[in-house]
Amino acid sequence: MSNSKERVVIRYSDGTEAQVGDTVLIDEKQRGVVREVVDTAEKMQTWALDEFGLMFDGVFYPERFLHEYPVELVSRVVA
Repeated sequence: MSNSKERVVIRYSDGTEAQVGDTVLIDEKQRGVVREVVDTAEKMQTWALDEFGLMFDGVFYPERFLHEYPVELVSRVVA
């Protein structure tokens, strides 16, 4: 990625864009809250990661797993 500010759009299985604070169901088994959407090179560097993905309570879930182990949006807080 040429610019650390460029971002990728990370989506749940229904196509909804992932956002911090979302309550989700991971692989139809586990609930979690999205703490960080790692969607830029800058965020990957901050977290010492080499790929995009979602952070749930300190556990990183790579974007490539979203195809095999779906993450579904359960609820979203609207401000």
